[in-house]
Amino acid sequence: MTTPRRDTYTPETLLSVAVQVFNQR
Repeated sequence: MTTPRRDTYTPETLLSVAVQVFNQR
């Protein structure tokens, strides 16, 4: 999980997305 295929796959974005999904649930 250390291979940045895209600029959108960053620890910060992943964390933000995870928080959003967690909140939606």
